[in-house]
Amino acid sequence: MVFSYKVVKNPLITDAAALRNYYESVKDVVSTDDKTVVITMSQPYFLAEYFLGGLWIVPKHIFDPKGLTDRYTFDEANSMDKAQANAALKDFATWYNTAEVKRDTKLNVGSGPYIFDEWKTGESVTLRRNPKHWAAGKDKWNRPTWKLIYKVVNDRNSAVVALKNGELDFMEYVPASKFAEEIDTVATPFLRKYAFPTQAYSYIGFNTERAVLSDPKVRKAMAYCRTAMPIKQVVRGRQ
Repeated sequence: MVFSYKVVKNPLITDAAALRNYYESVKDVVSTDDKTVVITMSQPYFLAEYFLGGLWIVPKHIFDPKGLTDRYTFDEANSMDKAQANAALKDFATWYNTAEVKRDTKLNVGSGPYIFDEWKTGESVTLRRNPKHWAAGKDKWNRPTWKLIYKVVNDRNSAVVALKNGELDFMEYVPASKFAEEIDTVATPFLRKYAFPTQAYSYIGFNTERAVLSDPKVRKAMAYCRTAMPIKQVVRGRQ
């Protein structure tokens, strides 16, 4: 787990840039025994509990057999100047950023129920069942799928057509208008439509740097002006 944090905290690893924002306050990570990790924060963070326990584990013996991450500290990772001065930190980031690392099926190993099997650019990503997963074979009633194929369909309209034709088994984020009007479970009885809540929110933001919008009374008045029905129509793609 310490290694996983060293990966995400390495300021030179490009793919971790967006994720790294949530771990900016992490000052140090120490493993005291096989089942305990102590994380020290530089300052309080209201999402700390959520993110600190949600970082996925990256296997060190596969990604860092040379022990390059052992040669730099969290203090060095938290400073771009110190990071640039550490040769091991830079070497690890350079290797980790290569395209081959992202696509190598032997390197992309996790602890989940499926194994990365194949990646066809612009076509699909294939996962196969992990026979060594801790839950493999324990559920006698709901057998897991042996293979999962995630097809790349760049156009949403084409994806909906493929779904209706039975070429896809599952599709998330169906455009609201198509979900409501075009996916007919009577005409295509093999399809089922589900709407489920997510832990997310959407909003219309105000640019409070503009004088007129900096007044809370103006923003409150605009909020009171809104009508629910037109908003629902826009969300459903009807306007």
